[in-house]
Amino acid sequence: MLSLERRYVLVTITIIIGITALFYGRFLDNYFVYDDFAIMEHVIRGPAAVLQGYNYILRLVANALHWPLYYGFGLNPLGYNLFCIALNALNAITLFFLVRMLFGSQFFAALTAILFAGSSVGCDAIFWKAAYATPLNLAFYLFTLIAYLRFRREGQSRYLVLSIVLFVLAILSKEEAASLPFVIILIELLVLRSRFDLNLIRKTIPYGLVIILYILANYILIYHIFKGQSELVKHSSFRPMHTLISSWTAFFIPPQGRLDGQLPAMVITGLVIPAALIFTKDRRLILFAIGWIFVTFLPQSLSSLSQFEPKYIFNSISRHLYLPSVGVSMVIAAIIVQLQDRLQPFIGRIFVVLGVVALLYFNYGRIQTRGSEWAADGRPAKTFLAALGKVMKSFPDNSHFYVENAPTGRAYVLLAMRAFYQNPTFIWIAEPDRYTIKPNEPAFLIRCFWDIQENVWLTVDRLD
Repeated sequence: MLSLERRYVLVTITIIIGITALFYGRFLDNYFVYDDFAIMEHVIRGPAAVLQGYNYILRLVANALHWPLYYGFGLNPLGYNLFCIALNALNAITLFFLVRMLFGSQFFAALTAILFAGSSVGCDAIFWKAAYATPLNLAFYLFTLIAYLRFRREGQSRYLVLSIVLFVLAILSKEEAASLPFVIILIELLVLRSRFDLNLIRKTIPYGLVIILYILANYILIYHIFKGQSELVKHSSFRPMHTLISSWTAFFIPPQGRLDGQLPAMVITGLVIPAALIFTKDRRLILFAIGWIFVTFLPQSLSSLSQFEPKYIFNSISRHLYLPSVGVSMVIAAIIVQLQDRLQPFIGRIFVVLGVVALLYFNYGRIQTRGSEWAADGRPAKTFLAALGKVMKSFPDNSHFYVENAPTGRAYVLLAMRAFYQNPTFIWIAEPDRYTIKPNEPAFLIRCFWDIQENVWLTVDRLD
């Protein structure tokens, strides 16, 4: 017979898995888009290309997962989508255990985890398969904090070692894990009630050293060994106002990243945060949640790829708000708990149920809309590759291509063709009017004819 506590945990996990399946289940067949094809192309190129990553960032742990995903599923998107969705559920479940350790309340921890599992703001990190480094990073991030708390409360050095090892895995998944030392400071000050002194700073030194070593390794390997240029540096910019303000949009912005028409939500957010500080009894909890939102966005705020009103679907700020949305879930859960405590028990329970259901219903609609947008973006490439595969079973090595009426941008069409034919030697003809045919470089002109239902007919002509 399970104890009451274990039954509570089991019910919470079941609800989280159910929400995840309901919200994301119908998008398991969403096809590959944009940089997704680069993942497969690098597996074809070999280990060095995989570990360097498609954008010259040493996310060794995240990059290494390309192998099992590709060899397990190839060009079938099911496994990739299932992996990302499962990571989201795992993160919500792990968050439940972390919050329970931090604040000692199963109810508050369950509410936080359930609201996070059903949050829509960062759902691009789940829908875009090339962005799976973000939910993977959060998984190691949360495990690191759990191990650190075990060390602080039990004093056993093995937990400190485990925490540092897990942090290495987090930073090698994605560099936004660099915010973790700041979260440790928040835990020390607001949860463990430590003094802000030199001893507190010492506790963050091992994690700071990991970050410094990661930066140095990136610099030496990319610039001096691989002789490349880091995309992380290329797409970085210091935008102070973006750093200070943008993380708070995790309370209201839709995953599309559009600020148009969001003024009422901005006003409500501006009222919710101070109201939470005033009316919540445990202000440490709210301060911790607010601090989480801000500090976890700090490393990501340096990326110029996180945009409001984005031109392309993958440039939405959505995936950069995945980590901050943990803090948002804490704030909302704290407000719900506080309001319940101020009401009569029966009315309070009804309020909690109705409030959570309303929030989940609202986010469900947003996630369904966003998932359909990602599906629509991937459909033309899927249609194009299927039609091309029927016409041409293979192409010679070093083939040059130009595609008229291509399903997407030329760089992504080329990546898709390389992945589909498992041939990284394909080259795009940048200027077909000036192209000169050379020996041992077969050239092809692919003409696409699309109808209004996005069906395609194509011809493949060899250029002589």
